[in-house]
Amino acid sequence: MDMKRIYDELLERAREDVTHLRETGQCRQYTGRHSDIHDAGVQDSLGLAERLKDPRYLGAVWSIIKDAALDGCDVDHYFRMIEDRCRQ
Repeated sequence: MDMKRIYDELLERAREDVTHLRETGQCRQYTGRHSDIHDAGVQDSLGLAERLKDPRYLGAVWSIIKDAALDGCDVDHYFRMIEDRCRQ
């Protein structure tokens, strides 16, 4: 399984969805804050996907990023986390 390719697809899909949410006014006012709950969920799901070699866990990552965007959190932080994993 090519995790780099899967991460690239996840990033593309998540960025498109977050852009759409922002452009359509569905997100709360951007706060720039980080959420420990969102952070833990993204990190845990990325770790499970890698350890189990199961990309289904990346669907959870996308869902958490979408939820964070709706809450006005800094989702670019999550994109950087995924990009870092691509480089490993």
